[in-house]
Amino acid sequence: MNLLSSRRRASAVAVALAFGLVACGRSGSDVATDTAAGTLAGDSHVAGMDHSMMGAPDRPAPRDADQEFLRMMSDHHEGLIEMASAAVTGGSSSEIKADARRLKETQEREQKQMMDMLRNAYGEELQPHMMPGNMAMHDSLQPHLGDAYDRTFYEMVVKHHREGIRMMDDFGPRVRRPEVKRMLEEMRANQLRDIGDLEEKPR
Repeated sequence: MNLLSSRRRASAVAVALAFGLVACGRSGSDVATDTAAGTLAGDSHVAGMDHSMMGAPDRPAPRDADQEFLRMMSDHHEGLIEMASAAVTGGSSSEIKADARRLKETQEREQKQMMDMLRNAYGEELQPHMMPGNMAMHDSLQPHLGDAYDRTFYEMVVKHHREGIRMMDDFGPRVRRPEVKRMLEEMRANQLRDIGDLEEKPR
């Protein structure tokens, strides 16, 4: 694991620990809410969740839904960037390595655009943090080899994209800046297209 991956993993662990600390001493209903938020990268539905709990614990509260969305989606992209980076070298065929490279480049480009929006609109220099559930996805790839690795990678990408689409569907009616709404719609269309392509891959 390289130094950058180690730092990203440490950031994700810090977020997970923060969830645990927040949960201590709170009511059962509050803990349930935080737990649901922390498991976004599973199959949970995101509508109505306290999305602010999914970001880095040291970030100030977002000023509006646009800032919140840009932060969250930048963090969400970080998970797929890490998975795709691993698959570029860990995949068993030239096809999966090419797919992983394309996904990584797309997610990095979109993440940079969102971070630029945060800088220009809010004066925020964002350091993306990989969400704990995304880290679990990344780790689930490691025990596999060969065809099993390839199948698991494609399954995780589809799962990750479906989560992203649920996030975008949740935020879509609330974002106000035209450039944010336009990017949200473009990302949603791209990810739906990816899902269709990847689900046709041989299993």
